[in-house]
Amino acid sequence: MDASLPGAVPVPCKSRRGWLIAFGVIEILLGCGFLLMIALSAFVFLGPAVSKMPANSMPAGPFSRLAIMAMVGLQYGALAVVFFAGGIGSIRCKNWARILMLVVSGLWIAFGLIATLGMAFMFPMIMRQQPSKISCEQQHAMIVGMITFMAVLGVLVPAVFLFFYTRKGVKATCLALKGTEVMARGTAQEFSPPGLPIPLGIMGAWEALSALAVLATLFVRVTFMFGVVLHGATAVLVLLTYSILSGVAAWFIFRQKVIGWRITFSRLCFGPSR
Repeated sequence: MDASLPGAVPVPCKSRRGWLIAFGVIEILLGCGFLLMIALSAFVFLGPAVSKMPANSMPAGPFSRLAIMAMVGLQYGALAVVFFAGGIGSIRCKNWARILMLVVSGLWIAFGLIATLGMAFMFPMIMRQQPSKISCEQQHAMIVGMITFMAVLGVLVPAVFLFFYTRKGVKATCLALKGTEVMARGTAQEFSPPGLPIPLGIMGAWEALSALAVLATLFVRVTFMFGVVLHGATAVLVLLTYSILSGVAAWFIFRQKVIGWRITFSRLCFGPSR
């Protein structure tokens, strides 16, 4: 008798496969945008217009245009890879892609909010101190426009991603597809080891990105360690060592080995300042 009650019948979640594909396409387009930023940066720092500029207009020393271009390329390249991976995984309705975009969206909002607040405080003062022939109304419109653009790009857009990937229907769609794949593989899947926990996945991804970040600073060849400024080959050797340690830590973390966490802790305590 109780089984006939309406409340006893579970209501399945609506499939969000179409929305997952749409968001995946947007993420791939964002990845293409980062590749375009690399191309534009290469044109600015290495293009033919550089030879026509005065010698004192471009930075020299450890922060040369080649070093800046290398760091920009690695930074935007890593972001492009992240969004390409998230986009392809979202199109395929993979649960790991949903978790990846949750992490990316959360970090995106945090840094975007800080950048927006910083611009809201600093940009008006900078604009007022610069000599300009434009009127106060035009300056105000420019300030409002820049802050609004930063708020949309750094806060609103990732908030949309975060809102979408936290929906129960999105999670149910990804898990339903994962369950179908597990059933298709047969009963041998029951004896496979459990998947990587989300906190370990985040830590491993952070260590992998740290390895790339240290490699980017190799072009600058300057670092700080225990209050001492290191230059040249010594700085390169130290940075390369810690880059390798970050990569090794990421490898062991993804394999769920305790030694990966120990390497991460030691590197944070005794690592160089970058």
